[in-house]
Amino acid sequence: MICYLWFSTNLGRPQEQRDRPGNAAASKSRIGQTSSSSRRGDAPTSTSAISRSSLRSSISPITPTSDAHRLQLQFSPSPAFIAFLDTLLRATQLSQGVIILSLHYIYRLKLRNPHICGLEGSEFRLAVIALMLANKFLDDNTYTNKTWSEISGISLPEINLMEREFLQGLDHALHIDFGTYQRWGK
Repeated sequence: MICYLWFSTNLGRPQEQRDRPGNAAASKSRIGQTSSSSRRGDAPTSTSAISRSSLRSSISPITPTSDAHRLQLQFSPSPAFIAFLDTLLRATQLSQGVIILSLHYIYRLKLRNPHICGLEGSEFRLAVIALMLANKFLDDNTYTNKTWSEISGISLPEINLMEREFLQGLDHALHIDFGTYQRWGK
């Protein structure tokens, strides 16, 4: 679902949301960047492997070259991403509610910032930040940014920067009404 939302080019946005000016800072955010070592198929197998699997941004990110490639990214998550998410969710033991809310945050980020184009490999970083923010919003006892950094292998300064950029991309609007939450849970 993360890849479906992130690599989507049209989420059925109402006209007024499509025409709304986006956040220019978010389009340059580190959330949407990746490095060549986090390409599809390079599956990290443990937390220490995740740390070594340079999820940091690079100067020349991989860009989808065609609509077919974008559809592949959207509908077929890489084995590396599946393994990464499995490790992340096992390590954090997040609730279903946190996962649902994180998906809604990604959806909302794309709606508010239609100019953001997810690059191959950026889903790793996006998942970490969305889960981190949902955990902070819903749970009383949450993981620190340092813990998220250690689990994901993303440096603490980058985690902090991506958190600020993600919040800015959502206009700091983390609240979700109960009806919307219920619909997302179905």
